[in-house]
Amino acid sequence: MTAGAAATPGNEWAALVRDWLEALDGNPDNHNVTLVNKGIGSTEIVFGVTRLEKDVLSNHPDLVIVDLCTNDGGFLYSGEAYEGIVCKLLAEGIPLIDSNVCRQDGTNTQAEQTPVNIAYGVPQISFLSAYHQLALSTDIRGLRAVDIWSDDLVHMTNTGHKLLAQLLTEYMQKEILDQNITPAPLDPSLPSSVTPNGYADALLVENFTNNDNVTVNMNGWTADYSARIFELSTEGWQTSRIGSTLTFHIDSGYFYLFFTLTPQSGNLEIRVDGTVTQVIDWAHLGTGYMNVHNTLRMSEAGPHTIELTLVDNPLVENDWFGICAVGASNFSGVTPPPTPTPETTSIDPITSTDFWIGSPMTLETTGGYTPGADWLKTVVESGDIVFARDFSTPLDLSGYNDGYLHLRVYVDDITRVTGGMIEIASAGHVDEEELYWNLIDYLAQSGWNDLYLPLADAHKQGTREIRLDNVNCMRVVVMHNGTVTAGIDDISATTRSSSL
Repeated sequence: MTAGAAATPGNEWAALVRDWLEALDGNPDNHNVTLVNKGIGSTEIVFGVTRLEKDVLSNHPDLVIVDLCTNDGGFLYSGEAYEGIVCKLLAEGIPLIDSNVCRQDGTNTQAEQTPVNIAYGVPQISFLSAYHQLALSTDIRGLRAVDIWSDDLVHMTNTGHKLLAQLLTEYMQKEILDQNITPAPLDPSLPSSVTPNGYADALLVENFTNNDNVTVNMNGWTADYSARIFELSTEGWQTSRIGSTLTFHIDSGYFYLFFTLTPQSGNLEIRVDGTVTQVIDWAHLGTGYMNVHNTLRMSEAGPHTIELTLVDNPLVENDWFGICAVGASNFSGVTPPPTPTPETTSIDPITSTDFWIGSPMTLETTGGYTPGADWLKTVVESGDIVFARDFSTPLDLSGYNDGYLHLRVYVDDITRVTGGMIEIASAGHVDEEELYWNLIDYLAQSGWNDLYLPLADAHKQGTREIRLDNVNCMRVVVMHNGTVTAGIDDISATTRSSSL
């Protein structure tokens, strides 16, 4: 279950493992090895466990290699979702191997999957443990990090795929073939759960799904949204009518949405059993990806009623919302751990121009992201736009290694923005002991952009690592062609991402 982005066709690790199996000596079926690759890029593990029946079990595999651990850094329940995958496969008597790849900076959710693998006896092949040191060295075994990861620092090159395939085939040769291990008979019994295991009965619900545990009522929505995002293919619902409501009556304790992040997305009000629990007001900041949102998480099974209503987004001209599919699970009831309360440290709420230097700026009270809220504004004809400040009392952000730098950035015309960055540093000046994010990667539109910048995804600058317990300066730089009006507001560090 891996897409294999950044590798050329035939050089994905899954294809290389297939080729190795076909070439085995003494294998009478060595020309009958079928590779079914059901990876979908840029999706989380909850979507993986929810679509397992549709995409994997329906193909009756003899072996499944699971590679779902690089897109879940901000997701609270990745270990529990992974345990659901393990239980579903083992209950069908299908052996699996857990493959833990990582980004160049070492980010993945291997730590959440390891306790599950130990409990269920699942082999765990860690690319992180075997090769991540290459990212910290200029030359190990004749390879450099740049040889293994592509320019996006996330996906592996052909070389990286070859290294991972070698790890997997070496394991299968030494631990299975050389030991003459044969498939064990089906044993439906499973060990005690490591997590609450509320995804073990996960059900994918599309607009044609017929299931007594989930019923759907449409008021202004249509069941004709064919989501085609990367390798994703689902049949969901869509609407462009303000006030329209899509209602799900469910007998489960968990319920989650899979929806499209596009600039035309309106806001989505969520009601659970008659009470508004959240408004999704960030979907317009995306660029075509699919997002997972945990709408309901209760220890007791249903019945519950989920109402999704399109409400006006003042930042979008023609509001629209698309639900790719939904997921439901925990039909029998479990005891989930409490949801962690997001922590937030205010860095600068922007109430004055004090301490800020750089481009000529003014404090504005109108036109902000939040009506009536103050924000810093500048209008620059030529030269980089700069908002910079020092902190006389250093910020302690050491508790946000897996969190986010949050701020709001305004540009009146995104087509004139050519680059820029957002920087924090602990050396008393930028460019040393620094983390930075490329602004152009996060801006989605003209107007206000509500940015959540993962610290785990930040680039590093300087010869020394940043000291997150001593952050003492930051800078926002906007590069542009022509006159641009820009602004910033509401800077903080938080454990909450816009996708939670």
